[in-house]
Amino acid sequence: MNADSFIKNHDSLDKESHAHGIEGFLSRAEVRALTGLSTTTIWREIRAGRFPEPVALSPNRKAFRANDIAQWVRGRSAKPLVNGARR
Repeated sequence: MNADSFIKNHDSLDKESHAHGIEGFLSRAEVRALTGLSTTTIWREIRAGRFPEPVALSPNRKAFRANDIAQWVRGRSAKPLVNGARR
């Protein structure tokens, strides 16, 4: 699934899931696939405060909130490229 189809799918599911108090989660591998970022870059961006932090689902399992990743993707795609770099 690419980022655009994720956003469209997430937007439709988001309304229904919030009505029921359900939130989806994404694994690190799913986040890498959706964003195109490496694991190292994801953790670097988290430490810099520029990427959503994962949440603990259990003592040994962390995942990213789908809503947080969808918002991050929307914010990135809204920024124009200037000389090959995002502002």
